Amino acid sequence: GDEIARIKGQGAGFAPHWAAPDRIQHQLKNEVPLWVVASVFGLMALLAYTGLRWQLGQHTSESLGQAHHIVQLAPQVAHITITLP
Repeated sequence: GDEIARIKGQGAGFAPHWAAPDRIQHQLKNEVPLWVVASVFGLMALLAYTGLRWQLGQHTSESLGQAHHIVQLAPQVAHITITLP
């Protein structure tokens, strides 16, 4: 029925009752600059890196501290250098 009405010139537009798109997404893009989003993301990444590095350092110190008594270096031998005139 729609095709016949369109051929006769009586048809309505493609979507006569369409709703306007939601504008919230467009407003957020316009209100928050890209450098702010990038800065927040960079700060979060830096904090995550720092936290993981600190945690790994603590774990390494604990693990090596348990095995400290196993490996001991030999005492250094004293040596003297004498030069004659």
